[in-house]
Amino acid sequence: MPGEDLQGEEVVPTGLDIDYFLGKRLPKGAGGYINYDHDPTQIVGYPEEGKIGPQGFWIKWRTLDTPFVHKIMEQMRALKKANWPRRYGMSIEGVVHERDPENPHIIRRAFIKNVALTPTPVHPGTFVDFAKSLTTASEVGFDPTYGRAAALRGWVTDVVAIQKGLVTVRGNPYFTATGRFRPDQDVAYFREVWGQDAASALDLGHFAVSRQAALQKALADQRRWDGWRRHLVRQRRRDPTDPHVTAAGQIRGGDHAVAAHFLSCEGRTRAETVRIVRALHGSPVVQPVRQKGAHHHG
Repeated sequence: MPGEDLQGEEVVPTGLDIDYFLGKRLPKGAGGYINYDHDPTQIVGYPEEGKIGPQGFWIKWRTLDTPFVHKIMEQMRALKKANWPRRYGMSIEGVVHERDPENPHIIRRAFIKNVALTPTPVHPGTFVDFAKSLTTASEVGFDPTYGRAAALRGWVTDVVAIQKGLVTVRGNPYFTATGRFRPDQDVAYFREVWGQDAASALDLGHFAVSRQAALQKALADQRRWDGWRRHLVRQRRRDPTDPHVTAAGQIRGGDHAVAAHFLSCEGRTRAETVRIVRALHGSPVVQPVRQKGAHHHG
């Protein structure tokens, strides 16, 4: 999830490379695992699906059928049944490819190899939840659709709707016009709107308040990227032969292609182009340059 972790670092979800972890474009049987508490010898599962958005990295994964895994699942069920304000979380494992030049504590791009199931996640906002049935092969939605997970997603959905002007906050007891919680209304929101008990509402309220700034920034970034994509789509329609821009409104070829496009194709000034390159660097609007001849070695 976005936001600072317990080590004082922040990972930008949209900068994660999860193809290896999911086994994409790899020989059958290759890819990452779910291990227990960062122990590579304790494999507890494997990923089936994964997706990334501004609000986080979601995976759907299947556990192994072993006594060790059963013991962990019993603990997780007991914690859930007791409604304790503690839960298992997840932590990513991989290699940092790029840090923010102005704030090295922000990781802009990283290659993900494995994910760890752990009772002490470095980011306290992560969570794990069960499929609807633990005894059958029933399928579950991509991410949990009930309990705390649903409440958190509902909070994000409400903030997005407020910022897009889809709902009015006049008279709303919980949110301001910017989508932030009114003073001391975060716990009431999770209790009254999402039916959480006192302990869960307090936990969720504290978490949501601590992540308000990160969510606002992620939504602002998304709006900015969407605006650039719309602009580039229009440019592509005007000039279908533009070698830098895709039909989907992305620039292929990295920062050099961004500079070439805005200097040569749009006729921007050099100073303006420099500002644009810096603004789009590392964003989803720019497709990264693929390294020729690069291979993953097992």
